[in-house]
Amino acid sequence: MSYPIFNYYLNYQDASSVTSSLGFSNQTEVAGYYTYPDYSPIDKWIDFNEFVNGTIRVWNSGENVNMGSQTYNLIPYATITYYKTLSDATNKTNKLSGIDNDIVVGSRTIPDKGPCTSWIVLNGGNNPPYNPVANPPSGSPFYGTTVNSGDSLTIGFNYSLYPASGTPSAPCFLKGSKILCASNNEDIFTPIEKITRGTLVKTSENSYRRVKLIGFSTISNPGNAERLENRLYVCRKEAYPELEEDLYLTGNHSILVPRITDEEKEKTLEILKDIFVTAEKYRLIACIDKRAEPWVSEGLYTVWHLALESNNEVVNFGVYANGGLLVETACIQTLRDKSGMTMV
Repeated sequence: MSYPIFNYYLNYQDASSVTSSLGFSNQTEVAGYYTYPDYSPIDKWIDFNEFVNGTIRVWNSGENVNMGSQTYNLIPYATITYYKTLSDATNKTNKLSGIDNDIVVGSRTIPDKGPCTSWIVLNGGNNPPYNPVANPPSGSPFYGTTVNSGDSLTIGFNYSLYPASGTPSAPCFLKGSKILCASNNEDIFTPIEKITRGTLVKTSENSYRRVKLIGFSTISNPGNAERLENRLYVCRKEAYPELEEDLYLTGNHSILVPRITDEEKEKTLEILKDIFVTAEKYRLIACIDKRAEPWVSEGLYTVWHLALESNNEVVNFGVYANGGLLVETACIQTLRDKSGMTMV
């Protein structure tokens, strides 16, 4: 009497090269529950050989198959592992509870921050995460794609996700943006990532205020030119005479202007639900300002923002960037309580 053989592999690559088997069974019942290294048991599998040929066959632990001598090479149906930060996802540390043996994105509670339902895909098999499957199914997120709880991913991939924090709740500057600060009794434009708490920043009030909070996060920028709030925009010096070099901002970061058009007012109300003023200037967010262009450079980017000292935690200030363009800071309350950014 012959029995089918089940070989269990961690991922597409191992099954393809027939290496690093998690184990095998020689019986009519799918074993499953092989421990996924460093994570949780897996009890839902797919047939690798059929998968590469464009067919999805799902095997569940305990499922019985017909007698015979056929060999089945199984890989996880899908796995989703959640991490606290990009660094954790990269280094496989600080995993948030167990993995999901499914394709539906879930939610996790971030310690000291609360529930998270929006995530960025670090990888999903290969990096970028698109396995070399023959005729691969559509819908597999690429590196840097933002996904939300309830979204469905693609079967056959192992996903690592980390929180999509920092946008759109917190406007940000791209790493390398320069802010006018005071150093040794001299005004100097300083890369934002080199600014620290206590640094004196020059404001549009012709005064100086110390940095109270400064933090960073990541943003997934698309490779198209769609005018979205949750992306990066470039303010080119040709369009903004105040600039000495191009400035890159998130779509919800405001340029401070003396007046706005009726169209800009209407769009601002649609997005922000109100018209805001900082330092006697209107806040015109980059995604509405026609002078700002969507930056068509797909990938993950580090963005920064800062808040200046004030007795009023909901007040922000106008500061000068990349030669003299007047832009907004964050207020203390938003950066501390709502941005989800990593403070330094």
